[in-house]
Formats: sequence, C-alpha cells, structure tokens
Amino acid sequence: DSYDFGDVSQKKGKVFTSFTLKNEGKSDLQISKLDTSCGCTFAAIVFEGKESPFFTMPGHGSENPSWEGVTIPPGKEAELKVMYDPNVHQDFRGEATREIYVYSNDPVEFEKKVVVDLNQVD
Repeated sequence: DSYDFGDVSQKKGKVFTSFTLKNEGKSDLQISKLDTSCGCTFAAIVFEGKESPFFTMPGHGSENPSWEGVTIPPGKEAELKVMYDPNVHQDFRGEATREIYVYSNDPVEFEKKVVVDLNQVD
C-alpha cells in the first residue's frame, strides 16, 4: 500500500500513480471521503469510467469539493488516483512521505491509508 516516486523534478511538475481498491467483502463498499496529509498531494477515485474530483488536505485555504461518494459492489475494483504537485512547496528539496486516507463503511478498516514517498529535486 505504498509507492515511491523516486526523484521528483519541480521543473517537470506533477507526477501521478494509482492504487487498486478491491471490494473483497460480501456487501457494497461505500467510499465516502478522501483526505491527504498535505496540500501538495491530491487523490481521486475512478470507478466504471467516472472520476471523482481531486481531494487534498482539508484547510490551508482550499476546501475539498462536495461529493456523493462511490459504491463498489463485492468483487469489483476502483482506482485510487494520486497526484503529487512539487510546485506547491517551491522551496522544498529532499525526501518526503505523504499519506492518502480513504474513508469507507468497511467495519474493520474504515480508514485505509496509502503512502507515497519521494525525493524533491531541482
């Protein structure tokens, strides 16, 4: 549940990765909310060809959009699309770890965390 972007060039801009979210339960998985640990990191859900808006860390001058969420039937998969924007922290150089939180009705793991690592350069 992690991904290492390696070196991320500020000059080259935004980088993307994705994670697969699979409903391995016996009832519908309802994803109701996404958050990130920093305003430089954004997340969206793609399910059946429809992409949610991008969500980021709440506050800091930007509010997350309203969203009805998504329902994933048992055995189906969705994509968690993650974007890191190095230009949010223009003076930052070095290693960073950012977290993405997926909130759902899962009775065991209602807050799923995925992590991205990177080294911001130039």
